[in-house]
Amino acid sequence: MNRYILLKTDKNELYLFYYSEGSIYFKQLAKNQNISPIKIISDVSDIFSVWYENGFIYLLASTDSNAVLCRYNGKWNSKKLNFTIPNECTKLFFTTAENSISFIYSVKENHNNEYLYMRYMLDDRWEQPIKISEILSFGNSPFLIGMNNNNIKIYYRLSDKTIKFFSMSVKDCKLTESISFLATNMPCIDLSVLTENNSSHLLYLAKSSFSSQLIYKGCINDCLGKARILWEGQNGKGCSISKEKGAMYAIVHTNSSSYKIPIENISKPQLVKQSYDLRKAEYLNFFDDFSPNRIEFNLSDFSFPFMNDDFVPYIQAQKPVSTANQSNSHDYLLQLEETNNRVSELSRLLAERNEEIALLSSKWKARYNAIEKENIILKNRLKAMSIPESSDKSDIIFIQSREL
Repeated sequence: MNRYILLKTDKNELYLFYYSEGSIYFKQLAKNQNISPIKIISDVSDIFSVWYENGFIYLLASTDSNAVLCRYNGKWNSKKLNFTIPNECTKLFFTTAENSISFIYSVKENHNNEYLYMRYMLDDRWEQPIKISEILSFGNSPFLIGMNNNNIKIYYRLSDKTIKFFSMSVKDCKLTESISFLATNMPCIDLSVLTENNSSHLLYLAKSSFSSQLIYKGCINDCLGKARILWEGQNGKGCSISKEKGAMYAIVHTNSSSYKIPIENISKPQLVKQSYDLRKAEYLNFFDDFSPNRIEFNLSDFSFPFMNDDFVPYIQAQKPVSTANQSNSHDYLLQLEETNNRVSELSRLLAERNEEIALLSSKWKARYNAIEKENIILKNRLKAMSIPESSDKSDIIFIQSREL
């Protein structure tokens, strides 16, 4: 299944990234132009992540031998990094700021048990990985990401099906305590979260014995509201959160229809035109405060049926490129080289520590072997001595070991 990521920059530029048949593509979306997609990189896995910082778009991808960092500022450049992303990784998300790089990732271990990890570098120093929790995948995603100004919210599910979240500061990589959001034993068909300012909103489409239920729960300033059932019906298969003119709506899809339901002022669900070519894209928004974890779009025409008309921007006429910008590629390579050097330094320190441990282990083994040999010699000497049997055997000292 193809994976899609939507990214909106602080300049209101909208880009779609997607993986297909071993390659990653990106396409700029605009109302007044149909722009052809561009292939960024080939021979990579479907584990990749996108970020935006200081006017640059970053893409972290993985080949069989290396991780690759790509950067875009009118043109794509790439550089191999001195580490690999393991095959056991099921999802990767990374951020970068002036003095920090952070990774949130999930890995399958120990007979397919899945765990959520976090690792970061702050002020040129890599910290040890932090194992956050064993997790139960949401089905199509091991964990979900929500953006909140300079913070990231990470939503995950425990093995007992409790949904929790915590926040991470992009600048200093500090984590908050986890908050339990929703606990239910009902099987999950689909879910969607919206992170906005200091609030979080969760839609959980659950399968009950005879029907489907769309459950909503909100959290404002870490204060949890009560779970509410917004819709109940047959054959529910998907849900999402949209916003129109400041009001939040829940979208629920069945096998035959789609409905729009106001979240704050519950009223009768509105039947909306169903699209049979819908896809869901992970959404990273650097333009405003509206940050659902996923947005639905029509793959056939790249339209967004449940978003405001101005969600897809117009492209302004491009200004002539200044000669000063011709140095961007050189500056980019220098920055990539600096990042690569940081990773290389970490790898070097790990290699040195492994060599020290191996050398120390070899020395201890050699000393142990020498003492064991000495012990055998002493045993043989004692046997060679014709010491008569004595009722008092306490005078015979038998050397078994010596303190190292």
